[in-house]
Amino acid sequence: MWQNMYNRYKLMNIPKFFPALLLVFASLTGFSQTAGGQAKRECFMILVGKNASAGGTVLLAHNNDLTGSEPSHLHKYSREVHPKGDSIDFPSGLSIPQADTTYAWLALKIQKGYAEGDAVAINEYGVAVAGGVALKPDRNVRAEAADPLVEKGVTGGIRYVALQRSRTARQCVKMIGDFYTRYGVTYPSGIGIADTNEIWYIESGGGHCWAAVRIPDSCYWPQANGYRIGYVDPGDTVNYYCSPGLLDFCETHGLWNPGQGRFDFAAAFGGGRKERNEKPFYDTRRIWRCFKLLTPSVDLSPEAERYPQCLPPDQKISLTDCFAVLRDRYEKTPFESIVDDSGENGERPIASRNAVHTDVISLKPGLPVDAGAVMWAGIGSPLVTVYVPFAFGTQSMDNDYFETDTQAGSSAFRIFKELADHARNNKRLLRKIRKEQSEIEKHSIEDVNRLIDDIDAGMLPAKQSVSRWDDFSEHYLLKALKMAEKFNKKYSGW
Repeated sequence: MWQNMYNRYKLMNIPKFFPALLLVFASLTGFSQTAGGQAKRECFMILVGKNASAGGTVLLAHNNDLTGSEPSHLHKYSREVHPKGDSIDFPSGLSIPQADTTYAWLALKIQKGYAEGDAVAINEYGVAVAGGVALKPDRNVRAEAADPLVEKGVTGGIRYVALQRSRTARQCVKMIGDFYTRYGVTYPSGIGIADTNEIWYIESGGGHCWAAVRIPDSCYWPQANGYRIGYVDPGDTVNYYCSPGLLDFCETHGLWNPGQGRFDFAAAFGGGRKERNEKPFYDTRRIWRCFKLLTPSVDLSPEAERYPQCLPPDQKISLTDCFAVLRDRYEKTPFESIVDDSGENGERPIASRNAVHTDVISLKPGLPVDAGAVMWAGIGSPLVTVYVPFAFGTQSMDNDYFETDTQAGSSAFRIFKELADHARNNKRLLRKIRKEQSEIEKHSIEDVNRLIDDIDAGMLPAKQSVSRWDDFSEHYLLKALKMAEKFNKKYSGW
């Protein structure tokens, strides 16, 4: 499919940077460094249970906000059999044994060459990494002293190591936790893990402490960059997992006093921003906004310090609902005029112009993974990009051909970044972009739903649907590119 798209690009006289755009749509993970050397790892995530969504699908939405300059792309990794004694080397210097076999996976990530970490991905068994959020800025000083980070521990890439070895979300989240316990972590984060049966969310409290909770099928869980897991019951392994001896450790090290109430993981390890009186609404306001959009019947204050972990939506959540939340900048609220993409003033919106990729993963129960696991991928900021559907069964991409070109104006990422720059503080242009985004996405969802219905009805074998999926991806990718290039040409020089 991808070579055909290249040939069509030449015949249609589309600008020479189009092949690199396809490249951009071809891989996914990671953290980058700002000019000052500090990593920008802020993200936002929504985990939607199958009974809370329209159509009974599991939905996993994510914005990856870095500096805004790290090119992103899609990449399909094949199943591999590894030599005996093979190992995995982490940037921290840690080396761990490789598995005998690793499963195929499709990933949306930043360009090769940056430190791995914040990707979204689906494996051949339909297990998905929904994305991650950085938690270090919210870790309190007591936790820092009691459970220090491990310099040569596992880095963010451990989640993809676990993904390549897991057949269920439960197995994947437990494996990540076991890696944390055994090797320690270099940086604390929160991660969403799901399959068509259940969703889990795991947080690392420090070097070795961690907790994971199963999200009810009837609810959705919004997540910014603050600790959110509350009560944890180590004895209830249907709904919780945690590091060995977690409660005893927290009591011994003064992170929890049983006499003051039941154990609360977020209270034990989080609250660092409040403790430093730093950006008090940086994380919480985004949680409030998501709840306000999806469950407006529940009256929550935008100034609250803690919110419910999860809530049932007032109406079933659709793909377009997820797109809308990921694109939200507090429109028609008192906070719309004061939000700052950098977050320097403490008022950070859900949708940042600094996002380098955005996506919604849809996992449809009852369908083969090739057709039922879909990544709706957007390159760059959700404000200007289009969510294009890629099924897990999409054909493999030529790695040499789809290598991201980082030269200005030469890749899809650069095209959408240029558009984001044009749209900065230009509400009129944003309205025009939003209108065309909505039209393209409306038609793509209709096409995908018809295809799913045909498979469900037995009218089209799932294996034969792969070529149709590839046609959809090609068609809507071209539309997304044309839209962005049209606006860039019109607004260049303004």
